[in-house]
Amino acid sequence: MEEKIKYITISELAEMLSVSTATIFKLQREGGDLPPCVWIGPRLKRFNLAKVQAWLDAREKDCAAAPLALYVGKQGGRPPLQRKQRKKKTKADWVRERTQGLVDQIARDGV
Repeated sequence: MEEKIKYITISELAEMLSVSTATIFKLQREGGDLPPCVWIGPRLKRFNLAKVQAWLDAREKDCAAAPLALYVGKQGGRPPLQRKQRKKKTKADWVRERTQGLVDQIARDGV
């Protein structure tokens, strides 16, 4: 008899990993390491339970083989996921840019 493939939702995956669904979505968005998923519809995805178990087993073996320092961002480990930081220009930045432009113009024109 053919064994039926069991698929789980993102919520079930999050519960299985003891993380929030927001963490799962963040890892997907930022290219984090997750088990492969199957798209059921344009906005609906599921995870094959057997592949999730295999992914967890592989992660367990990796963790046992490597020192803990590799997984907490120390030398040689994976870099931590970081968001891009955008610095908002302050009034001082605008004044500095404008002043530098005027100084360059005066130097160029020889006024």
